Amino acid sequence: MLLRLRAAAVVGTEGLETDLRRHRELHARQLETYREIERRDFPPGRDGPQDRLRHLVLRAGIDLETFWTQWLDHALSEFSRLPGAGEPERPGARET
Repeated sequence: MLLRLRAAAVVGTEGLETDLRRHRELHARQLETYREIERRDFPPGRDGPQDRLRHLVLRAGIDLETFWTQWLDHALSEFSRLPGAGEPERPGARET
């Protein structure tokens, strides 16, 4: 996704918003899955050594997906502020 954004600066933004929204949805679904696992498998009081290590791994996944959803929200917000964002590209038109 980061490479796609970098390339958009050169080749244009056609399809970029769709890609950002698709990735945001994928990460949001994964985050919800991880949070459901956390609710199910790590209730208050379940804090034995093995549980704590397993929970630590799960927290890494939660934190990673939280990062991506927040970053993609920010990227979508920034994209909406670009000149011509959301307008279909004219055939043959290129930004210079």
